[in-house]
Amino acid sequence: MIFKLISKCLEIRNNLRLFYYKKLLRIPEGNKIRIYGPIDLVAPEKISIGDNVAINHRSYLNGSGGITISNDVVISAHVKIISTGLDTDSWNERKDGSMVDHIDKPVFIGEKCWIGAGATILAGVNITGKGIIVAANSVVNKDFTENNVIIGGTPAKIIKEI
Repeated sequence: MIFKLISKCLEIRNNLRLFYYKKLLRIPEGNKIRIYGPIDLVAPEKISIGDNVAINHRSYLNGSGGITISNDVVISAHVKIISTGLDTDSWNERKDGSMVDHIDKPVFIGEKCWIGAGATILAGVNITGKGIIVAANSVVNKDFTENNVIIGGTPAKIIKEI
């Protein structure tokens, strides 16, 4: 009896969490999205998510510069997608102790991509190829246009065609 009650409470919690994220991210009615556990969002109004997308627990999406996630994308646990960064061009000129400006650059993730656990995708990156797999714990700092490849490493490069 108690296990049924706990199970029902967990189901209600998960449904409420999904409802909250769908409203926050303005997911169109009818689009399928699965969110497993809590995720961290910055500037959710600048994040666009397609249909049939899964986002796993503890992922961090910083939409300051804009993030577009296409259809059929899987984002594994602890992934970081960051669309902002520091202006390194003015780093040395700040002799007066002033703060360095942030630069916002959009991130695009193409259809049928799978972003492996712990991967980081940095500002300005466009993954436009279909079916790209980003290996776990990789750092993606440049664009990839090839279809059906595995990319990985720090910085990420093509490891294998699939």
